[in-house]
Amino acid sequence: MRNYNRNNNRVNRAKRDLKRESKATLHAGLGLVPRLGTAIGIYDTANGAARTARAAVRYGAAVKRQTVTRVQNKINSTTRPIRNGINAINRLVR
Repeated sequence: MRNYNRNNNRVNRAKRDLKRESKATLHAGLGLVPRLGTAIGIYDTANGAARTARAAVRYGAAVKRQTVTRVQNKINSTTRPIRNGINAINRLVR
């Protein structure tokens, strides 16, 4: 997960943009060096694949969490009337 700066004032935003632009410029400049350009391309591909894999893991966890919640809600909504009826009978028997 990327660590974004939560402060959203103008100075911090400008600093963040400057850093991003300088990084992109440096990256583009290094891409012109013959062997280094290939290495940077491989690194970017691997980095992108890792980010995609992490996103897939987060998506899978969210789907699992949603499914478990729906099943639990269905079980509770189905068994709650039965439990309430049994509790009412037990209160009468006491």
